[in-house]
Amino acid sequence: MCGIFAFVSTEKSFPEEQIPLVQHSLSHRGPDASGVWHDRSWRTALLHTRLSIIDLDAGQQPMANEDGTIHAIVNGEFYDFAQIRQSLQCKGHQFSSESDSEILIHLYEEYGHECVEHLRGEFAFALWDSKRQELFAARDRFGIKPLLFSKIGDSLLLASEVKALFAAGLKAEWDLPSVYHSLSTQYPLPQNTLFKDVAQLPPGHLLCWRKGSFTIRQYWDLHFATDGDSAPMDYEQATAAVRELLDDAIKTRLRADVPLCCHLSGGIDSSIVAARSNALLQAPLHCFCVSFDDSLYDEATLARRLIEESGGIFHQVPMDDQQIIQNLEEATYFSEGFAINGHFIGKRILNKAIRAAGFKVALTGEGADEVFAGYAHLRQDFLADSALYSNENPKPLLNSNAASSGIMIAQEEAQIDLSSVMEKLGFIPHFLKAKAGMGFRMRSMMSQEFAHQFADVDCFGEFISSFEQVEQLSGRSPVHQSMYLWTKSALTNYILRTLGDGMEMSASIEGRLPFLDHRLVEFVSKLPTNFKIRPNSKHGTLVEKAILRDAYKDTLPAYLYKREKHPFIAPPLPIAKSGLLKEFLLDTLASADALSLPFLNCPKIREQVRNCSQMNSQCRKNFDPVLFTTLTAVFLQRRFALGY
Repeated sequence: MCGIFAFVSTEKSFPEEQIPLVQHSLSHRGPDASGVWHDRSWRTALLHTRLSIIDLDAGQQPMANEDGTIHAIVNGEFYDFAQIRQSLQCKGHQFSSESDSEILIHLYEEYGHECVEHLRGEFAFALWDSKRQELFAARDRFGIKPLLFSKIGDSLLLASEVKALFAAGLKAEWDLPSVYHSLSTQYPLPQNTLFKDVAQLPPGHLLCWRKGSFTIRQYWDLHFATDGDSAPMDYEQATAAVRELLDDAIKTRLRADVPLCCHLSGGIDSSIVAARSNALLQAPLHCFCVSFDDSLYDEATLARRLIEESGGIFHQVPMDDQQIIQNLEEATYFSEGFAINGHFIGKRILNKAIRAAGFKVALTGEGADEVFAGYAHLRQDFLADSALYSNENPKPLLNSNAASSGIMIAQEEAQIDLSSVMEKLGFIPHFLKAKAGMGFRMRSMMSQEFAHQFADVDCFGEFISSFEQVEQLSGRSPVHQSMYLWTKSALTNYILRTLGDGMEMSASIEGRLPFLDHRLVEFVSKLPTNFKIRPNSKHGTLVEKAILRDAYKDTLPAYLYKREKHPFIAPPLPIAKSGLLKEFLLDTLASADALSLPFLNCPKIREQVRNCSQMNSQCRKNFDPVLFTTLTAVFLQRRFALGY
């Protein structure tokens, strides 16, 4: 993966002296090389920092076509590039490198904006066509790679991260409406960020700038099966197809000119990726796993057992209170957003360990729960919608998913009003109930002036209304509607950005996600919900990701095949054993940066930390997202000196 930055204007020139500042802001994304192209007037400029993975010697960017009329910068990987390259060469296109990125220019020459239809992988790019005087940019289908933009007058700036926009001269300010949305629902609205005048290009969208104006349009979306659709094939056939498609996605992502490894937990997703990668490589695969000293949250024992049985090499990366203190500020800086748990610090130290061991590429299991309905809250939606299970008591589901309670599974407590969601959808997705509970707790910690300013805003109603694709929700089961909304919010804005790209690129690691191969996703999305969530007749319970489990039943040991979903959650801070950590928290919440926040009452939150020993276990869990959201807000304030 790499870092990209683009500037285009009809009247203004980009200040050349700021180029080193922008390069430095993106150097962690591309420590191996950097390059700049600009026109004579500096009214168009492209900047690239490179993490070399394919064609280490000749893949420098920005790239150009044969006559120099098209220049491009790419962040990410294009798979199947060898076949695409060969077909383009047959049509007369000439290549100057073996890089996968170069196919973009020639696909654009051949197909124009429709070139995105031919791309498979994780990517964000910007391309300048001097003949058309047009900047063309796009982001991959799921938002695995970030792409931010800011339009000021006739000028447009694009970048992989907001810190590059600030380095280019954009004023660093909080966007208070988006902050209110994020504190209430955990996420800003789909196209927004926490920062004023900074938007994100939504996943599966492309952007075109020409003569001072620009347009954004969607080129891809999720299309789940409707209630009336029949399954495209029977369960056994579908199971075989899932295995074939996922095996191909894994094999495709093992192509690299540098050593690669795997993120590993004790769950079935990363275990399948690790086991199949190990088999396909026919060589021991290095696998890295974060461990905690609390058995409720730790999966290292299971992960070690799996990888040692399959012949891989296991690396355990412990996370303790000292690691939290040492990495919290830097993790926040690279994530550029609010976090709700210490899991993002776990991902930070995991990727640092991977880099220290000499790796640049890591395969991960992210996306499997979104594709195959793996979360406990989706089983809650299934229960609520199923006549067969309508009388089943959901308490056992809550009890067996204790690590998720209060974060992904709602508790019986006060929450933000969700009547507008019910009115718009006809039901309330269970994950939104959990977010509404978190939002209620966050609102109790807001400054009075800030809370009063936005008191009339219906954040959850605006969240549902922000999805213009009504046809993507109507006629679908509650499970599929929830999967769509979760994918567009939690997956894009938190799992892929805060936990994924942000923490991977902080250590200059390229993450590859086989489960989000769009060919696999398009197939699985057309399968009925009862292929993904199925009853266990022996135990009278529901099995999540059923078709994935069955597709790899011969790969997974019995103790993993039967294991229930366990999310990657770190132990809550309020149950930390270290007095040093508590002192660190109290000092941070009393700092000038904390007291200058315009939207949170940090003295009140500090008092809660003082009294956390008096809380019961569930109250401590519930306070953890409040505390982490506050801490990450403080460190964003500190690192970016944000105004408002």
